[in-house]
Amino acid sequence: MNEFKKEYKNLKKSINSENTNLISFLILGILLGRLVEKYKNIKKRIIKK
Repeated sequence: MNEFKKEYKNLKKSINSENTNLISFLILGILLGRLVEKYKNIKKRIIKK
């Protein structure tokens, strides 16, 4: 558990204002990718019926 706390503190220190923008874009990209994937699956289900 102590290693986790140390790594978390290191991660918080390494994230600066430039990296926060990249992280937010990464999370946004993941969410958009999941939405597109769900849309394609729903579209396939409708076409099969």
